[in-house]
Amino acid sequence: MPKMTGLELAEKLRSISSTVPIVMMSGFSEPVDSDQMSKLNIKSLLQKPLSQETIAQALKEALQSL
Repeated sequence: MPKMTGLELAEKLRSISSTVPIVMMSGFSEPVDSDQMSKLNIKSLLQKPLSQETIAQALKEALQSL
């Protein structure tokens, strides 16, 4: 994303809704620590490349947390 980081997007989503589950995927090594993930209620941080099964499992777990 050229105008914001994934964490900035997650923060904006949290300002709109505290319940929407967030699964982040990145091909870059943007540093995200466990405190940031917990604060923003990020369910998963997946590093590319990844399989369809990995994405499906992360989404399933995020949706089950609702």
